[in-house]
Amino acid sequence: MDLAFGRQLELAGMSTSMSASDLTRVTVLVPHQMEISNGSLLFDPAECERKEVRNASLLESFTALWKQNDGEILRFASRYGVLELDEANAFYPAEDRKTRDALVGKGEFPATGCEPLARWRSYSRQFAALLAIGAKLHQGESGDPEEWKVLMPPDGLPGVRSVNRQKHYVELFIWESVLHSNLRPALRWSGDRATEPGIVFGFLDTGGLFGALMFRLMLAITKVDGLAICGSCQRSFTPAARARRGNIRFCEDCRKNGSAHRISQRISASRRKALKLR
Repeated sequence: MDLAFGRQLELAGMSTSMSASDLTRVTVLVPHQMEISNGSLLFDPAECERKEVRNASLLESFTALWKQNDGEILRFASRYGVLELDEANAFYPAEDRKTRDALVGKGEFPATGCEPLARWRSYSRQFAALLAIGAKLHQGESGDPEEWKVLMPPDGLPGVRSVNRQKHYVELFIWESVLHSNLRPALRWSGDRATEPGIVFGFLDTGGLFGALMFRLMLAITKVDGLAICGSCQRSFTPAARARRGNIRFCEDCRKNGSAHRISQRISASRRKALKLR
């Protein structure tokens, strides 16, 4: 990550590094073989496998691709999967409804297998612009006009409008991007989850890389890192802010009923006892 860009995010209390919670482990499509031809990534959709993304720096790596050479994009896609862009749908991410209909014999599979590098760079640059604008807005300042130009045509720039109005523009842009993605929760209880159900993104885990990046982008802007498990009731919840690595988190209910305080006291007592025994 560019040092100035990283510093800007740090000042805003933002980070592109995510913990590996269930909702950030998204399944992506990774081709067995891929090449670059005529400015596009080419691969055979039938010769791919789905893998879980576990890299905490996925978003950080993606937002740097717009200024990288073609080979770096190829290396990224070979490791973390393709965006699954649908050629028949103006190279937006393929809709999982199409995949579902094709699987049950009611339609054809999305026309994936060709992803223009220009689209990769465009998405990478847009995500980087949203992070930069979000960092400024967190500090009570307007986003850089040069970053806004990446997202909107010159005649649609917010200009001197208020910070609150610019926050609304960020909402709208991300909302529109989510509509073009497969970023939607679904229940998964079969296969490796035969005993414990879980939440996944997209039909048959087809949320894909684009959905994973969108989710991580929203987490970065909201300054949280996904769902956490309460150290008292063991239920999942969305933390209000990031915690230091190794810290135990508690949900709001357990904070209010005192169980979080009691557990914290026991942990502190155990640590003091361990120190005395050294």
